Amino acid sequence: MASSNLVDGLFGTEVTAYSFPRIACPGSHSKGSRPGDTIGMGGTMSRGEGDGMHRWGVIDIGSSAVKAALFEVDGDSPPRFLHESDPVATGLGRGLTPGGPLDAEAVARSLDALTAFDGEIRERGGRLRVVLATEALRLARDRERFLEAAKGRVEGRVSVVCIDAAMEARYAFQSAHVAFPDLAPGSLIVDPGGSSLDLCRSPTGRVEDLRSLSLPFGMNHLMAVAPPERADGRLNAHDLARLRATSEEALRPLTRWLDEQDGLGSPLVATSGAALAAAGVKRRLASSARVERIPLSQGALVTTEDLERMVEECHDLGAGTRRALHPCLSRSRAPIFVHGTLALGEVLRAADVTSCRVNAFGMKLGALLDAPSHEKSPEI
Repeated sequence: MASSNLVDGLFGTEVTAYSFPRIACPGSHSKGSRPGDTIGMGGTMSRGEGDGMHRWGVIDIGSSAVKAALFEVDGDSPPRFLHESDPVATGLGRGLTPGGPLDAEAVARSLDALTAFDGEIRERGGRLRVVLATEALRLARDRERFLEAAKGRVEGRVSVVCIDAAMEARYAFQSAHVAFPDLAPGSLIVDPGGSSLDLCRSPTGRVEDLRSLSLPFGMNHLMAVAPPERADGRLNAHDLARLRATSEEALRPLTRWLDEQDGLGSPLVATSGAALAAAGVKRRLASSARVERIPLSQGALVTTEDLERMVEECHDLGAGTRRALHPCLSRSRAPIFVHGTLALGEVLRAADVTSCRVNAFGMKLGALLDAPSHEKSPEI
């Protein structure tokens, strides 16, 4: 295991542990909670488990992958990011229709990933704080069976909750405002997932004034158009045209929603694996040398021009070649890298912005902020 300040990080790269700045942003606490009960946007956390330092893990059971992150919290100090494991591709929401059953093999992959990440968090000296499930579980008719199985995998030690789209947006919002204390009120925060695209903004910068939108558009929809298993992830011109057309159609409600808003902050903040992968590849393309280890790209700026260049240079490469050229890509990300990069570019265009700021910590940080209130979190 690496040292405490240099850990194996996102997409298999080595990263320096990241400390969040202390900030004071109003309106950070959950309904029913008291100031100081959470790691709110002021950077404090419950001491209900005793004073001193804690290492808390959060696991996100997403619609296309399971992800885990580890944070260090010491009393009233701001949280410190320590580690994020390589995502495990599960395809939990792939091919799922509203009210339909989850695929048995995808369920098994997701539960096995949960068990593995729980063990990894403990090996790193941490304790699991909460397990979240999102759109795939919101859609599935056998949601409760899955949640019970997941609770069994963590031996009932923590909450396993299926959060609604509004809460998912809230977590992305809280994460962005903790990570970027200079974020302007009204900035648009987008969280592209496997089966949904969640967006939010607050004209005042307060969570109480948060406005959100969830669209049925994600990586699983794009993989249905151009399956990554075909041709080892290679895409031809026809595939790219179909992906763009699918994205444009799915994003029409976003354009209408933004037209109704009173101003939009720029740049947009993207909280997703696709955005972080794009930031890593941008760093690699800007380097004259072959880079084996790429630092965490928190706060990186990625433009539509960058995204178009990546699609052009990578679409006809197989997944193995993409990883050889760009070691920042994980095995699960490489086959779908172009799918995600193209879709992110289409989101920026639909929002009428030319760049996005990357928030590597995603909704997992936002979920950690609300961890003490998860027993009362809205479940679907």
